[in-house]
Amino acid sequence: MRQEDGSLVAAREPHAKPPPAPHALPMGSREERRISATVSPAKPDCPPVRLDLSLVRDDAGGRRMVASSPDGEVIQALDMPIEAAFLPPPARPWAAGVSWAPREELGGVWIERDLGRLRVGADIEEAGGGELQARVRVGWRF
Repeated sequence: MRQEDGSLVAAREPHAKPPPAPHALPMGSREERRISATVSPAKPDCPPVRLDLSLVRDDAGGRRMVASSPDGEVIQALDMPIEAAFLPPPARPWAAGVSWAPREELGGVWIERDLGRLRVGADIEEAGGGELQARVRVGWRF
């Protein structure tokens, strides 16, 4: 669809199994979207030029554009994120804290660690008579 300013809204062409990217992708990245445009230069003596673009997601969750052209060398490319990219927060597998039983006025400390889908932990608590009591916990994260 051609717009009033001369720009063109790209046609959608979903593929169940798209062909390989027309250019090398950065190591560890995954192609999310492929764009191809053919440009007819303003000078009449220049032939049309095709530009291939790929939107890729890297290992850290960021996105980058890759540009190439079978008709020549891409001499400059600009990748300007307009919206802030979402990067997942870093994993924090450890937790520690204190516990308090107000009725008995007994305290304790605990530590936990996530190991995949499991959460393991240990508690050290005061028992009646001032003795210490240890507990080990294993739970399922969901």
